[in-house]
Amino acid sequence: MTEELYFIKTNPNIAKINLYNKLCCEEENFQKFLQPDAKINLEIIKDKVKDSVEELTREELFNIFLWFSKAYPSNHEEIRTQLFINGIDLFYEIQSPQHTETFLKILSEYEKLSQENLNYIVNAQNFNQFLIYGIFLTEIISREEGKENILSDYLKPDYPTL
Repeated sequence: MTEELYFIKTNPNIAKINLYNKLCCEEENFQKFLQPDAKINLEIIKDKVKDSVEELTREELFNIFLWFSKAYPSNHEEIRTQLFINGIDLFYEIQSPQHTETFLKILSEYEKLSQENLNYIVNAQNFNQFLIYGIFLTEIISREEGKENILSDYLKPDYPTL
């Protein structure tokens, strides 16, 4: 079970300069997170970052997050700032295992209904559609529990198919 989810937006131009330079300057530190074949994996990651940070695999991106987390262990905001400076904007996170599980269930149901697979990299338009679906679903659940939320009332005219 996934315990945490992170939502990021990348800036390939900034990463191409800042993250690439950071990887080059701190090769030895970063290689500790790249077992096995650390030297080869480092070169692969550097090449991908130089082309586009969006080419990184989930595991490679995770290693970068881990590296930044170990570099700034006591300051979560500094981790976010350093990631941002290096072309990775961590704009939202879900840290509760219960909320993560709920989110993944809603995502799975949406993927079945829309017949679209939202992989770990997704374009903004597709993700926006999923978020609107989530707002409508949350509204339905809230009404069943006797709570009222008027946000979906504002969205209904623009999204009649949902």
